[in-house]
Amino acid sequence: MFVKFSVSNFLSFNSVQTFSMESGKVRTKKEHLINFEHGYSLLKFAAIYGANGSGKSNFMKSLAFLRNIVTKGRITREDEECWCRIDSENRNRPSFFEIEFIIGGIVYTYGLKVLLGADSENRIESEWLYEHNVNKKKYLFKKEKDNPEYEFGGALKGIAQLKTLAQVWVQSGKPFLMNVNHNTQALFKQFQQASVLRSIYQWFQNDLDIVFPDQPLHRTSLLENTGSIEKFESLLKYFDTGISEIITEDVPYDKAVETLNLADKTALQIQISLMQQLKKIEKTKSTKWSSMIRNRYNIYTVTLDDNNKPVAKSLKFVHKYRDSDTAFERRWESDGTARLFDLLEILVSDRPATYFIDEISRCLHPALTVAFVKKFLETAAQKQIQLVVTTHEIRLMTQELLRRDEIRLCRKGKDFSTVMESFEDKNVRIDKKIDDAYMNGDYGGLPVFE
Repeated sequence: MFVKFSVSNFLSFNSVQTFSMESGKVRTKKEHLINFEHGYSLLKFAAIYGANGSGKSNFMKSLAFLRNIVTKGRITREDEECWCRIDSENRNRPSFFEIEFIIGGIVYTYGLKVLLGADSENRIESEWLYEHNVNKKKYLFKKEKDNPEYEFGGALKGIAQLKTLAQVWVQSGKPFLMNVNHNTQALFKQFQQASVLRSIYQWFQNDLDIVFPDQPLHRTSLLENTGSIEKFESLLKYFDTGISEIITEDVPYDKAVETLNLADKTALQIQISLMQQLKKIEKTKSTKWSSMIRNRYNIYTVTLDDNNKPVAKSLKFVHKYRDSDTAFERRWESDGTARLFDLLEILVSDRPATYFIDEISRCLHPALTVAFVKKFLETAAQKQIQLVVTTHEIRLMTQELLRRDEIRLCRKGKDFSTVMESFEDKNVRIDKKIDDAYMNGDYGGLPVFE
């Protein structure tokens, strides 16, 4: 589970700002919490408000930047110019990212400092990983600015190969956590204690999902179990979309892949080629593999048939009109229904995960946004999942629905940089109508019109 995230010198974040899911002093709605040993009590939901341009999306982008550099090791040309422009001196200062999370009941802190800018070679100055034991922190690895070498501690201290590999990888400009999880199967097989590095990498890759408008969640239960379609159907009926059933129909494989851009098409072809080779080596038809193509127009699943050839199926949505059933492709559904379908994965999935959704209410009716959050809170009571959203939907900002520590605010500071606050810090009374007070400008975070 996600605990907290800190960032500075990135986009509109000048000084260090921290977003935390640690619960406050609120005594109500304890079912909204996940409790761990060592005194950790985490929120399952948080809604971030603020005026346009206050930094809500920049918060999501900063978290996505950290996830991308850890999982892919790549800094794009756009990223190079993302240092905070409020102070020109920031160009020569490192951008700071640090995240705290819990895996298997153990708390970890991972962070890095990186110099952005085309002339800085995107150099990683510092990188660190700490493990928390009760009130103590011990490092698993760290690299300081003035020390070109990585130091290893804890379970990793006695692995000489790590130090040797780190000396080579430090020249790559990519994080150690990313490098150690690529083409290193033999290392993990030989040193079981190093598996903590794989678990942490997989948490970034699989359990931290950051979604921007017009993007689906990066994983879907539609490929993982046969019962998920029934769950999607049930929820689509619950939210009054008019959809009564989801069906699949065979379509030509070429029709499915023609909707992909070149990069995605190449990636899919590589997956298919690898699986075809694997099935030939194993000489069995039982090896199962599937992939999904999702865009605004269609949803296709791609599998390999008994002859090792790729085949595709299209997901269609059935509407009842009088006595007849009519199946539509995704392209014919409203933007709101298409958006909702992507979000339903949060309610359907059984895996522990933390979801960050930018502009969750985009294309959704206000009542539907509220209903979705209520359904999430109901579902989350039985699961270890978290959801953090940015929104302007004022109907969520009530103490009848949310705890005051679940309501957050982005505003512009005196230097126009982003400041993040919690309503817990504002000592709001339990009977206070937060939504009215917010719209009256009592808490800031509203646009000011001249």
